[in-house]
Amino acid sequence: MASTKQVHSSALTASDATQMEELGLVRFDVTGNNRGAYVYVQAESSIAKGNVVGWFDSTIATAMKVTTDYSDLLVKKALGVGLGTISKGHFCYIQFSGLNTYVSTDASAAAASVLVFNKDMRANLIAAGNEHLAFATAMKVDSGSVCPLVMLYGAY
Repeated sequence: MASTKQVHSSALTASDATQMEELGLVRFDVTGNNRGAYVYVQAESSIAKGNVVGWFDSTIATAMKVTTDYSDLLVKKALGVGLGTISKGHFCYIQFSGLNTYVSTDASAAAASVLVFNKDMRANLIAAGNEHLAFATAMKVDSGSVCPLVMLYGAY
């Protein structure tokens, strides 16, 4: 069950080799550039800063794992975005709601473009019929590979 607490053992960008927080812990932070909600999970695959992740297709024994590999998703929808470099098997926070200043993209997104996760690690422009998969909106034009300001919808 998700819970919140005020004093955290792990930094938002940490790649913890050992579990430092309760899995599923929800954290809110409005300091710094990324402002929003975060969930503490375990990485099933390596995650780079800005990578889009989703829930790993797992059993209850391996619940709360995320992956950048679209083919391994439990549900074909994004959870959120990685905040730093995370090693496979490590524990980390994933931002799932609020403003994010670094999201990997697969195509040039104009401001107000709606984004989905349908390729490994990157946000993509939405296609007709995929509105239910939307997880974010680009707030600024991206560089073709990174969007500098995105509003995440909070799919957790």
